[in-house]
Amino acid sequence: MIFRYLNELVMELGELNDIEIEYPGLLVHIPILLTAELSKIWDLLYNEPFGNQMDSFENKWQSQTLEETNVTLQEKIALSKEQSADYGRRANSLRYSLLKRLENETSCQILIRGRGSLLNYRLESRLKNYAGWEHLSEPLHLLVRANDSTITLCLMKLARGVRHVKRYLARRQRNEMREK
Repeated sequence: MIFRYLNELVMELGELNDIEIEYPGLLVHIPILLTAELSKIWDLLYNEPFGNQMDSFENKWQSQTLEETNVTLQEKIALSKEQSADYGRRANSLRYSLLKRLENETSCQILIRGRGSLLNYRLESRLKNYAGWEHLSEPLHLLVRANDSTITLCLMKLARGVRHVKRYLARRQRNEMREK
């Protein structure tokens, strides 16, 4: 029963992605709710031994609250080579005004990480080997970080933030293609 439900949720997520590609902005909250539901089911499957999964599913489902004091989730968004080169050219405008606007719209922290994110090659080469600066060895990417009181709310914030940033990057790439 639980495996069938999980399979149905995954299939619905695929269908929803197809709909979202055709009609962006039509169903804003449904992907977030579906992702939260998938997360709950996956947690139930992963945390419970295999033999007890079917017996206690309904009881666990009704009583489960994933309350935490403070939950932080993050996701990396890789930048293409064109977007990385564009960042190097327009770093100041991207870094300050655009990122602050995106952060305010999504309630997520958006960080530029990876090689070239410091805009100072000498400083970057010195800091690369220190703790906390490991991201300088990775390719340029954006890091979207969400923080909330519950896992579900944090997942919803993160999904909204990632979708918003990806939509912005895709829109910007389409506009640049039109200009060429």
